Amino acid sequence: MAGYVGIDESNHGRVPEIFVAVYSSNLSDIERINELPKRRNKKEIGDILEATDFKHIIISQEYRNLMTDQGMLLVAVSELVNGFSEQNYSIDMVFVDGQVKERTLNEIRKNIKPACNRILFEPNADKTFPVVNLADYIANGLHRHYAHFKNVYDNKKYWDKLITPDIKRYREQLDLLNGR
Repeated sequence: MAGYVGIDESNHGRVPEIFVAVYSSNLSDIERINELPKRRNKKEIGDILEATDFKHIIISQEYRNLMTDQGMLLVAVSELVNGFSEQNYSIDMVFVDGQVKERTLNEIRKNIKPACNRILFEPNADKTFPVVNLADYIANGLHRHYAHFKNVYDNKKYWDKLITPDIKRYREQLDLLNGR
């Protein structure tokens, strides 16, 4: 069965930054819709978190200091898509809210196993594709959820959906993106 992944982040440029990937096998979740509203209903987020197949990464200040924005995209997209692939999800296409440089996209493609060459980065994809809109909603909800704790790692409720990347695995690619 065909599957799709939508990726977005919350708190862009500030920490903690939370990247979320949502998996869907529903074709209607990738149909282009003009101006999807951002959802921020606090009452239903708990039900959505329980019912949705998602994974997330928390970018701490320490990680932020080690990577550029393009480096964060490299690590986050690679890890999130591979997180689904490792559980034998079939991924036909990935939709990401934002922009990426061609070099970064090529490095992301090298990391995704099995290969998925259909990766679309698009500004405002969270307002266009339902699967990305849902990732945006969950990222915002998780950001609010973790904000209640002094340390985001104090609450283990969603740890089964948390990916903690080993960025040392990406050192050569991060250096390449930084021109080193």
